[in-house]
Amino acid sequence: MLPALFLANASAANFVFIQQNVYTLQTLRFVSSVPQANEEISPPPKIVRLYFSTPVNPINAHVNVTDPYGNRISSSLVISGQSMTVNIEVPASGYSGVYNVEWAASCLCADTSLKTGSFSFSISQ
Repeated sequence: MLPALFLANASAANFVFIQQNVYTLQTLRFVSSVPQANEEISPPPKIVRLYFSTPVNPINAHVNVTDPYGNRISSSLVISGQSMTVNIEVPASGYSGVYNVEWAASCLCADTSLKTGSFSFSISQ
């Protein structure tokens, strides 16, 4: 519940109720991912999911996943609350190596500045 301010008019005994807009000083922080940064996994995942400290603003948000050869393999970004999820398509053969994830996002809070980051994970056969 938001704080409120009461103003009293003593001569008319009327009370005025004013709702204050309160902005939290939260900022978006990357919390974790699936797969995790620097994790070695097998078999290859079908999605990459990133978790953040606050709800993600869909404006300008993106996640790009690239394979060991630098080809983009991510598609279909879904933003739900504090997470961003992308589908990835890893080829059936020759998928071993390091995969890079780059992201950009801002939060639905007072600090709307765009934050960016990256991490990698490995897939082994």
